[in-house]
Parts: sequence; structure tokens; C-alpha cells
Amino acid sequence: KKGTTPKKKVVVLGSGWGALSFANKLDPDCYQVTVLSPRPFFFYTPLLVGSTTGVVSPGAIIEPIRDSSPNVEFLRVACRDVDLETRKVFCENGVDLDYDHLVVAVGAQPNTFGIPG
Repeated sequence: KKGTTPKKKVVVLGSGWGALSFANKLDPDCYQVTVLSPRPFFFYTPLLVGSTTGVVSPGAIIEPIRDSSPNVEFLRVACRDVDLETRKVFCENGVDLDYDHLVVAVGAQPNTFGIPG
């Protein structure tokens, strides 16, 4: 369209609850959203217990990102660096992306401190 403002580029790092909830709420007419994650799926963790006990099928707790977020571009890469001054994300395999807005939603790694059980 002539005279329209370009879409803002939003890069989302991660593919968990926070990342995909945020990405799916953005208006695709206003934002170009790119999700970066080494995992190509969304993992529905509340049903994990049901899956391990056989009550729920393992396939029922995993959904491909491209299915759960059809209005976003998904790249299966791990981010290795971010330059906040130039607004650039550097990923493996030579993938570099410019952004207007960056969302870091990579989650957390649990630490059991070596306690068994």
C-alpha cells in the first residue's frame, strides 16, 4: 500500500509460554514477528505428568510452533549474541536479524543442587 508505514520488526527469543503468548497477541498488520528457538515446538508442561503416567499421549503435549503461531515467522536457530546498540541479533549458522523490539523469553534451567529424587 502506498504511504503506509512499514511494520515494526519484533524478534522473540524462545518458544515457551511467555514467548508464544506475546507473539500471538501482536497484530500481524502492524508487526513483523520472528520467533527464534532451537526447539521447533511448544511444550505444554502442565500435561507432562499425564504423559509420563500414560494418561495423556505424548503427542498431545507438543505442538509445532508453525501450527500454534501461524502469523509469525519461525527460525530454528539458537541466538548467540545481541548487540543492543545496533539492534541486531546474531544466531548460529550465520543468521543475523535486525529488530525494532526484542523480547527475551528463553525460560530458565532448574537447579536441584545435586539433591537426589
